[in-house]
Amino acid sequence: MFVRILLSALMALMTIGLLQQPAEAIPFFWEVFNEKYVAPAPKDDAGKKFVAAAQAAKCNVCHIDGQSKKERNAYGQAMDELLDKANFGKDRLAKEKDAAKAEVIAVLDKIGGMKLSKDDDKSPTFAANMAAGNLPAEAPKAEAQPEPKPEPKPEPKPEPAPATQPTVDPAPAGSGLAMLGAALDQIKAESKAAIKAEAKAELKTELKPEVKQELKEELKAEVKAELMAEMRKSLADTVKIQFKLIAAQEANPLPTVDDASEAEAIKQINARGGRVNVLAQNTDEKVVSFHLSDKPIDDEALALVRGLRNVVEINARGTDVTDEAVKALVGLPNLQRLNLAKTKVTDDALIYLAAHPNLVYLNLYGTPVTDDGIGVLANLPNLKHLYLWQTGATQDGVAKLQAQNPGLEVNLGTE
Repeated sequence: MFVRILLSALMALMTIGLLQQPAEAIPFFWEVFNEKYVAPAPKDDAGKKFVAAAQAAKCNVCHIDGQSKKERNAYGQAMDELLDKANFGKDRLAKEKDAAKAEVIAVLDKIGGMKLSKDDDKSPTFAANMAAGNLPAEAPKAEAQPEPKPEPKPEPKPEPAPATQPTVDPAPAGSGLAMLGAALDQIKAESKAAIKAEAKAELKTELKPEVKQELKEELKAEVKAELMAEMRKSLADTVKIQFKLIAAQEANPLPTVDDASEAEAIKQINARGGRVNVLAQNTDEKVVSFHLSDKPIDDEALALVRGLRNVVEINARGTDVTDEAVKALVGLPNLQRLNLAKTKVTDDALIYLAAHPNLVYLNLYGTPVTDDGIGVLANLPNLKHLYLWQTGATQDGVAKLQAQNPGLEVNLGTE
């Protein structure tokens, strides 16, 4: 307890501010789906059937009724692959709702052409399933088969009556003298036990303060040794991180960016299937998105971001980027949000994230990172939201990380 309190106090001095994660995305997704598929007046019985089912299901169009909202059906899983709800927070919807709506509609159109069952060539697409009057992930119903009639059960045979056992007379009681001797032995044993228990209780009372002080001194020495070892390791890790970051910057320094070179970088990113947006009017803060690209996105494509100024958000979800791409991002001073979900990033890449002290949001969902790697994230004082679903991280590793960064919210996907 003493170690945890001391470490929490030291790390609290490094924590700056609290930022909140927007939570408006799910109602917005339903609003766009409703406007696209449900609101138009149906022209046939199948359309009327679908509208009634969708209005009754609402969020269960993507989720599974009666289960946790983290459980998604096939349609919801397809949306989760292509849309990141963190990009549709309250602030963005207030500033650029039309652009966000267009992005969701594009994804809905893309999902509509996907099959309900990827491994079944005869499986209908989600759009065809809705046109038939079903919810997008609802399997077409087969004709009901008549239930088989139960076979008659045989009547149980009566069990034979148990054989009569002969009665055995109890052993004759001992003599009165023998009974008296046994009673005296029992009294002696009980008296001896009572005396021993009383003496033991008195000794405990006398020795308790002395033993308590000895234990306290032993624990104090153990805690001191543990604290020294932890501080030595923390200092060594910090030095190692700094050397790696310096080496990465010296080996691959950021280029000098002007208007012309930035325009060329944006052109190359667009050609590779990426997209560069300005976060809001009257600002040059940029958001770079690769997750909706139909082209393969690798380390070379992500490295093009180095040619931009004032990048605050990068979304590389579901791309082929590796540790080398994360290393190439070292030096971006204003990066606040980074989505690396379902990429090939490993523990070795996480040390390079220490170069981004303003990072608030980090998504590592579906990557092979483990407890051995996430500990370095304690060096990010402003990190508030960390996603570790379907990774090698455990609850113990998360608890150690949160002990060093009390303001950090971690979603491990285990609840």
